[in-house]
Amino acid sequence: MKPDVMSSQCSSRRYLASLTSKWSILIVNALGRGSLRNGELLRTVEGISQKMLTQTLQELTALNIVQRDDKKTIPPHVEYKLTVLGHSFPKTGHKLSADPSAFGPSDTGPGSNNRERNRLVRSRDKLLHLFSPC
Repeated sequence: MKPDVMSSQCSSRRYLASLTSKWSILIVNALGRGSLRNGELLRTVEGISQKMLTQTLQELTALNIVQRDDKKTIPPHVEYKLTVLGHSFPKTGHKLSADPSAFGPSDTGPGSNNRERNRLVRSRDKLLHLFSPC
């Protein structure tokens, strides 16, 4: 039977659900610039609560997108950074967070943003292909 990402039984849906949340995109984008501590992430991703940051980091860590590095010191020193898999997402996440209108309708004339929109759609399709083997 051929894997189908549209199937409700497809295991890749967990990745897609986590990666397409507002906070996940912003956190992955922030970590794309380098490793950060919890407080640095709170300041970088404005508007996120400590609870939401903790939950999202736990999800991304469980999915092997973010690595939690506990230095085992007193006071506690924990850093978060992207894994190899996580590094494959920042370009798309950065573009989406920098220009959310890229997927919306173009009001500036025919073909004005089509090239960039097509590039983003191809990036989205690559992500779907990556998770498609259910």
